[in-house]
Amino acid sequence: MTERARDWAQRVGPDIDADTVERLMALDPDDQTGLMARLLSLFESTLRQQLAAMETALEAADVPGVRRAAHALRSASASFGALHFAQACADLERIARESSAQPSPACDEALRAPAASWGSQARDLLSRVQSAAAAARG
Repeated sequence: MTERARDWAQRVGPDIDADTVERLMALDPDDQTGLMARLLSLFESTLRQQLAAMETALEAADVPGVRRAAHALRSASASFGALHFAQACADLERIARESSAQPSPACDEALRAPAASWGSQARDLLSRVQSAAAAARG
């Protein structure tokens, strides 16, 4: 693993998979196109948008909306190397899928605790990604 990949992964946080970052960096090995900064900015934007979508869906008890937001974030997070968060999204997606067959109060209860934990992780990751993106831009 290259030092550059390790530095990028650490800049975002210890839960970012440096091997994934290294594979992304291999697409622009000399950073001539600023690919990593652009990917980080795109990941930041996706996190912000889908976190808002998730919060809206949770407030409205929109289980399919919760499932869609969790799915989108799972994919984006795994692609960027946020594997622990991607797993949390997969877990929330599974719970939403399983609970959608339940009556609304039971569904709300099934999602409440996992969603609170997930939201805390999402806000923490977003904060770290925003800091890393700002550092990459400036």
